[in-house]
Amino acid sequence: MLVLSRKENEKVLFPDLGIAVQILRVAGGKARLGIEAPHDVSVVRQEIADAEQLTEFAKRLTGSATGLSHEVRNQLHTALLGLCLIHRQLECNRIEDAEATLADLIKQMHATKLQC
Repeated sequence: MLVLSRKENEKVLFPDLGIAVQILRVAGGKARLGIEAPHDVSVVRQEIADAEQLTEFAKRLTGSATGLSHEVRNQLHTALLGLCLIHRQLECNRIEDAEATLADLIKQMHATKLQC
């Protein structure tokens, strides 16, 4: 855990995540925080977080979750295999096969929402 001292209106940035935490006010033993985060990042107080959110937090804290989901990694791996196949087909001068493989790969990427 990183421990920081900040004054009012000072921020702590998480540049890789697009998140900023700002100290808005300190009074009566409490600090009021402002949190800027992308829309797809949940920000929840610990005392009202549900079990699923707490579990996800614990996974990420311990490093057992990665930046890419298992599904996305599988999609990227499939795309890489397709590109390798196209490369081999071109090396063997199988142009029509490579074109067909490329068309199939593009169709699959659009179907899985990976955009080329």
